[in-house]
Amino acid sequence: NPFIFPRLPYDANRDFAPITLLSKVPSLYVVHPDLPVKNLKDFIAYVKGKPGQLNYGSAGNGSAGHLAFEYLKMASGIFMLHVPYRGTGPMLTDLMAGRLQAAAVGAPALLPFIKAGKVRCIATGTAQRLAQMPDVPTVAEQGFKGFEMTQWYGLIAPSKWPKAHLARLEAEAVKAARSTLVKEKLAQETALAVGNSSAEFDAFIKAEQARWKPVIERAQRDRAHAAGRCEHRQAEPLAAPPGKAGQGEPAEFIDRELFPAAPAAFLAHDDGVELAGIVGVEDFAGVADAD
Repeated sequence: NPFIFPRLPYDANRDFAPITLLSKVPSLYVVHPDLPVKNLKDFIAYVKGKPGQLNYGSAGNGSAGHLAFEYLKMASGIFMLHVPYRGTGPMLTDLMAGRLQAAAVGAPALLPFIKAGKVRCIATGTAQRLAQMPDVPTVAEQGFKGFEMTQWYGLIAPSKWPKAHLARLEAEAVKAARSTLVKEKLAQETALAVGNSSAEFDAFIKAEQARWKPVIERAQRDRAHAAGRCEHRQAEPLAAPPGKAGQGEPAEFIDRELFPAAPAAFLAHDDGVELAGIVGVEDFAGVADAD
């Protein structure tokens, strides 16, 4: 993603030719089963009543789950803290243990835990409901028209290849993606086979870049705001503002323009480091530090 990695030794758009979009994997929005919410509307109301007090986890900075939740936050106006993990496995362990309240994860990793009642799915990021969970509505159905969040996988090749080679690769890849065998195999993992044309895939990539650019820029902007305010306050206790020591009023490092409803102060934890009074930041390392 050129917005997450701005300094690459190549141009992602110029140096690669899109061949075909192979498949899409649904993203599911889930919560710990003890959370008193049954759907996305309940969840948003619950989070807005506890701004800055709830956490969501992801497989790491810049991961699909991280961006999926940032997208939901931006669309709904909620405020939650991001806790990045080193992989989906440890994140799900903490979610099921109740150390996290929510997450957005690809369907294949989540379905067994949803069926076992260890997490509750409140929405799917797909355009239509999933056949495996027909009773769970999409995010779009629950008040956010046009919202779609899926992880996708496509085939690209060096743009300097001869056009005849690119055309042959496209024809064979599309044939394979649309085959019954591939569709059935992907369906077992709740994935959707696509196999569109190179022109359609190119338009899809451009649309995705336009959609994700403001989401990533906002997360990076929030990180910059918080870093500028809090870089010297790691592991410090919350303190009273100047001139009000001893009056029990916490210091405020909140960007009120971005988060007008955020609490006056709170403690956040990122990888075991206590950060005092940080708001408006999803993780102290920043989105640009993605794995």
